[in-house]
Amino acid sequence: MKKLLLILLCLPFIGFGQNWERFISLVDSNDYISLYGEQTQDGGYIITGGFSNTPTSIGSSDFHLFLLKIDSQGDTLWNKTYPNINGTTVGGIVKQTFDSGYIVTANEERYVDSIHNPLIIKTNSYGNTLWTRYFDWISYGQGSGYFPLQFDIEQTADSGLIINFNSHLIKTNLQGDTLWTRTYEGFAGLGRTISQTTDGGYIFVSNKMTLDTILFSFTSESYLTKLDNQGDTLWKKTFNTDSLVNAVSVEQTTDGGYIISGNRGNDFNQLSTKPFLTKTDSIGNILWTTTYPYFLGSLASAQQTTDGGYITSNFQIVDTISYETNILLLKTNNLGDTIWTKKIEVGDSLHSVGHIEQTIDGGYFLVASIEGAVTKERGKGIIYLIKTDGNGNVTSTFNIPTINTSKGKLLKIVDILGRETKGKTNQPLFYIFDDGTVEKRIIIE
Repeated sequence: MKKLLLILLCLPFIGFGQNWERFISLVDSNDYISLYGEQTQDGGYIITGGFSNTPTSIGSSDFHLFLLKIDSQGDTLWNKTYPNINGTTVGGIVKQTFDSGYIVTANEERYVDSIHNPLIIKTNSYGNTLWTRYFDWISYGQGSGYFPLQFDIEQTADSGLIINFNSHLIKTNLQGDTLWTRTYEGFAGLGRTISQTTDGGYIFVSNKMTLDTILFSFTSESYLTKLDNQGDTLWKKTFNTDSLVNAVSVEQTTDGGYIISGNRGNDFNQLSTKPFLTKTDSIGNILWTTTYPYFLGSLASAQQTTDGGYITSNFQIVDTISYETNILLLKTNNLGDTIWTKKIEVGDSLHSVGHIEQTIDGGYFLVASIEGAVTKERGKGIIYLIKTDGNGNVTSTFNIPTINTSKGKLLKIVDILGRETKGKTNQPLFYIFDDGTVEKRIIIE
């Protein structure tokens, strides 16, 4: 009878959370931009954005919406592109729905007059379109602009949807049919601007900018608004009155309050912009605000992490002439104090930094777009996906001991209870050698 010997070596290592980075261009001749993706129920990720057949700016007539599904290691499972009907389309936000499908917000720039209108697309789990809803009564002016970033969406507890199209709120049923609409003051930030709260209502942030025609200067303020389940205002808080302020995102925290991410500055110079986090209680009263002076540029959405702290991302301009930039990750405790920051160098190729979130293994997933030095062609963009471990590292160092293949003299064999034995089949035994080596063996007969 044949015997099978299994030698099991227990090798200790340090690290947690898988980590990798991917540079994705689905077709080499295309120009891609993407700023949003999230982890899916199977542990993989879904990403949306837009691509063009020629390297041009957003607003060109050949941009198309895409969905990209990858596995937990960042390898592509499938990708879908969606035909333009009335104009060029670019995806903004994608969320997985309870049925394992996806809901996508997009911006359509009409061919006939360059007016922008929002739309949503519902797909199955393979990205095949189930239905599309257009909202022609909401429109934005002519010209280019990445409007989809101001379109947020979330599935609600009743399986319907709540949508924020730049402070136009729409509640729909599961089929995308409108149940009610509300329009509120201000414009939306470029992040997760609306979410359902534990009481069945909603919380959202918006911003308003005012021009002083005498001094020719701008002032701005941000609003935190709490709604009931019908979209009616329960309370509204004004905060961060500054010469230039922009609230980017909001989400409810485990204590019933809210965390808001945003940016403030004294002028339109990006180099003077500083990101901030603001924490409020359950009725919108500010508990603390922290500004992070070592960051520059626009802060992305902030998310509460499993330890009660927060994670967010930003970019840092290293050289004001070449605009060499780094991606920066910021991890804080529950009071907004910095625990760590991580720098990812991308040179002059960074186009934009998008959504970041904590993953089920305790790491973090970030979506960005790069161009220039990395793609070797200025103006041609590719998708940059980053998966870090729980400390924000893209690459990990593991302590793996060298296996000693020249063992010493066998001293004894013991079972799992430490009792010495001469050796038995079909059970784990420990072989102890005089050089300190221990092997765990199972002889299967």
